Amino acid sequence: MRRSVVSVCLSLSILALFVGAGLWLLHRGDSEPATGDRPGGADVPIGVERFPEKGLAAGAAQAEPTQDSAGSNPAVEVSGPAIGGSELPVAIEGRVTDASGNGVVGARVAAVERKALMEAIEKDAKRLDREALEALRAFQRSLVDVARRLPSCLTAADGTYALRGLPAGDHRVVVTHPEFLAHREGGWILVETGRKTRYDVELAVGHAISGLVHDTKGGPIAGVRVRATPADRARLKGLGKLVQIFLDQSEGASLLEASPVETDSLGAFRLTSLEPGAHDLRLVKEGYAWGEARGVPSGTEDVLVALEPAIRIAGRVVSPAGEPVVSATIVLREPERDIQGPAGPMAVAFVDVDLFGEKERGAASDEKGRFALEAFSRGAYDLIVRAEGFPEHRREVAIEGAPLDLGDIMLAESQEIAGTVLSPHGRPVVGAEVWVPKPPLRREDRDSRRLSVLEAGPSSSIARSQTNQRGAFRLTGLGGDSHEVVVLAAMYPGDLLESVAAGRRGLTIALKRGLTIRGRVVDAESADPVPGARVGVEGGATHEQIADEDGRFELRGVSLEGEQTFGGSIVVRASIEGYREARQTVAFPDPVAAPVAEAELALRRPGTEEVEARISGVVRDVHGEPIADALVWTEVPGMPRAFLRMLRGGKTEEARTGADGTFAVPAPRHDPAGQRPPGEVPARANPQTQSAGYGRRVDRRASGEPTVG
Repeated sequence: MRRSVVSVCLSLSILALFVGAGLWLLHRGDSEPATGDRPGGADVPIGVERFPEKGLAAGAAQAEPTQDSAGSNPAVEVSGPAIGGSELPVAIEGRVTDASGNGVVGARVAAVERKALMEAIEKDAKRLDREALEALRAFQRSLVDVARRLPSCLTAADGTYALRGLPAGDHRVVVTHPEFLAHREGGWILVETGRKTRYDVELAVGHAISGLVHDTKGGPIAGVRVRATPADRARLKGLGKLVQIFLDQSEGASLLEASPVETDSLGAFRLTSLEPGAHDLRLVKEGYAWGEARGVPSGTEDVLVALEPAIRIAGRVVSPAGEPVVSATIVLREPERDIQGPAGPMAVAFVDVDLFGEKERGAASDEKGRFALEAFSRGAYDLIVRAEGFPEHRREVAIEGAPLDLGDIMLAESQEIAGTVLSPHGRPVVGAEVWVPKPPLRREDRDSRRLSVLEAGPSSSIARSQTNQRGAFRLTGLGGDSHEVVVLAAMYPGDLLESVAAGRRGLTIALKRGLTIRGRVVDAESADPVPGARVGVEGGATHEQIADEDGRFELRGVSLEGEQTFGGSIVVRASIEGYREARQTVAFPDPVAAPVAEAELALRRPGTEEVEARISGVVRDVHGEPIADALVWTEVPGMPRAFLRMLRGGKTEEARTGADGTFAVPAPRHDPAGQRPPGEVPARANPQTQSAGYGRRVDRRASGEPTVG
């Protein structure tokens, strides 16, 4: 992820230090791909299929089992241009085996594209430092979309497979099977047009847990969703849980998590593909309270869980006149928490945060305004009522165990704010976004609040509108006494109006004149333009642009910090895959007299700039031959790669080996002060287009020259 995006993640990274070493021990890092024997096998084509448990559909790529090359030895080997006639060429092929070298039939093989994974995370990363919980939810939604488009196939009778038509770039192969542990932690494999890569995988047999679910009278319950999670991870709470979720998301570990199983008509269930060790089980079904079984060892076959009835909550939604409100939406969910507020991480320190709405329940009011819903567990909740033409109603609800009747819930009268948006010259501004943001959870100065709501955008508003040809807007469904109003239009700085009275009409918003920064993005070595680079200003994610084919850009409507008029500077950044992010400070000595400034941002490829210390060496196979195109990166002992990447500004220090197997990577900088770790610096060499089985970890001092074999 680009530094421009990940820099806003730094606050969550620093908060993560509160769980420090305990969290790092839970992160398993990247494991080395396994190698197995590869006898030849029949070619049994299978087309692109969907993941039955999640509906994960293959994308444009085709995938099918393939015949293995007889006599091949390396686990990953490069072939010449693929010849497939009218079919898409093979990008990655190989064989999936068990520990004895036997082919595993029916294993699901999918390819995760690194670029797609990074884009899914960086899309909402700017929200992480201000709305951490919402950002993590947005990450998960993006990853679900990525998972739906994963190209995949099933292995043939001899365990062979082939993934066809993958886009050029880095990919990770993920293999799942009901009776084996999932393989999802191998290194990144470089896919090149016209060349195919061999990647073999050895699966380890998974463990199972089985049992029965019944009600309080002893009757079996069918359709109960049962999920198992390793006990040490299941019991993470507060910030530790949030950081672990983010690490899993950024590494793609959550892409193919196993779906829960459901109990049959006899209430029986069987969970497979489990890691050895103790697991916590969670059991969920509509109409019942949550069920749990803690510390169940893998291999257990006699788990017995009894579910109690759910806790019923009822009420009636009425208008200010006492009339029933039909089709109102009622939501019961965990109270919102602010880990960036005054309490900091202590706001969630001992809380099992319901990040993805597992406890959330919903209902709609009937023709008499009545509703009923069932809570899964005791605790404190927020009850939210939304109905067209009324402001949102929110109240706290404490659920103890007995059914709860809330009586009549009276909605407030709807208010509106209306007006016009004008340019500095008094002309109507067409298409401006105007919205009322959600009330802040904590006090902020005006400049910080302005940046916060502009970065969040209108998607997190309680009312929004867009100006018409006359510059007019109308915000409806408002309650309360006063609100903030935010306006954002192309070529103008965004503005925040405080304490606008509900019910006000005829509000005139005159936009301020913005500054303009224009220039080019070039390659630092060749001075050639870099088209497609993303250009923006620091702290102003609402003003971004993609450089054109000549590398040119023009950012209009930017403003100085605090909207000052006596001069200042703005940091401009540019980034694109394959280059390090570039930054340049642009000065505006007199923004009134000279509102336009020029900038040229020079992007450098990784490894081209001078560094204080480097790690160099040679990657060889077991026969001593150099391996070309192996991906080599640096790590810090005990620190998860995703966490380290955040502190490095979003990049992993990495390089690929040359034709002679040589590499050179910068020694890592991993702490906020930018100091290098003393002593030894580990380097992992992970061959991508030669042999996934050659991955090794070596320890050398920053000035050393390791040879990886």
